[in-house]
Amino acid sequence: MAALRKKKKACGVYLKSRHRRDYLDYVKLRNAAKSEVRKALRNYERDIARRAKKNPKAFYRYVNGKIKGTGVIPDLKRR
Repeated sequence: MAALRKKKKACGVYLKSRHRRDYLDYVKLRNAAKSEVRKALRNYERDIARRAKKNPKAFYRYVNGKIKGTGVIPDLKRR
């Protein structure tokens, strides 16, 4: 995504200069990139839901990837 590249570049410019104006430019690009990423994820999820009847395997792969955790409980340590 072009927005992520612009955000990364603006971050580098800000970190070198430490000027407030560069920070505000970075914040603007960061918010735009975040918005684009959220929109892309929303479109991807809608597409998977739309195709669920024709391709249930892809749907369940996505859902299971979201809900499965490690399921491992670590051992308790004694002092």
